[in-house]
Amino acid sequence: AMVASAPEAAMAVVMDIETGAILAMASRPGGNPNDNVDRADQMLFKNRPAMDQIEPGSVMKPFVVAAALEEGLVTPNQIFDCELGSWSVGGRTIRDDHPKGAITVSDIIKYSSNIGTAKIGLMLGPVKLLEYLKDFGFSRSTGLGLPGEVPGSMRSAATIRTIELATTSFGQGVTGSPVQLAAAAATIAN
Repeated sequence: AMVASAPEAAMAVVMDIETGAILAMASRPGGNPNDNVDRADQMLFKNRPAMDQIEPGSVMKPFVVAAALEEGLVTPNQIFDCELGSWSVGGRTIRDDHPKGAITVSDIIKYSSNIGTAKIGLMLGPVKLLEYLKDFGFSRSTGLGLPGEVPGSMRSAATIRTIELATTSFGQGVTGSPVQLAAAAATIAN
């Protein structure tokens, strides 16, 4: 993938979905700290999977839907109006890359609908949504004990605005490390 797309950096985390054990972590560019090289570029030695904070984007959607399913607020075949790809909420407009009208919760995930996921996130409300995201491991340390590990960031339920709750539902305005994302995905896979 690095050869094909020439990114600035790349990383991978491989987990055992049954135990949550990390089987492998890698990041590029990389370096060997035992080599006698100029340490001017410390980024070569950065453990990106534990230290980088990224906005998960659409990767967040299954966690929001899982929370709503757990709460009994939605069913997989329940219909949501995805507004043909454009919906105003909290003074802003949310758009979908694949505009749809009325679709099921399952199709919200299939078509990666920002609008459908935002509506589900709003149904959960700030306290429940953020509580579930924390239960999935966001905005807290993984406990790996790796130096420089980041907990990620998430808004407070007490101060989050409606538009922020909507965008958090589809992974914007919240950050997590690649290790957190892998652990959360492993939870769903398990």
